[in-house]
Amino acid sequence: MKLYAIPVMDKHGGKIRPIQDYSLPLNSLSNKKINIIRIYASKGIKENSENKTHFEYAEEFYQSLEQKWILHCESVKKTMEEWLK
Repeated sequence: MKLYAIPVMDKHGGKIRPIQDYSLPLNSLSNKKINIIRIYASKGIKENSENKTHFEYAEEFYQSLEQKWILHCESVKKTMEEWLK
């Protein structure tokens, strides 16, 4: 699974795409494979969740991302079916 650091919503179509799709310099920098996940949160969230490991956070993040991706694919499929009618 490939994660994008900066998702951007297209103001014309409303689609969410990675920022590197809009910039060639960012594309060349962003397509390098790295193994880092950073999750930014306020101090209150950090204090409430100190018992979880980084692996548990990453697992939850990937699951939520996968669910969003499935919903996006389903909406694209519905749109394509409407266009083909």
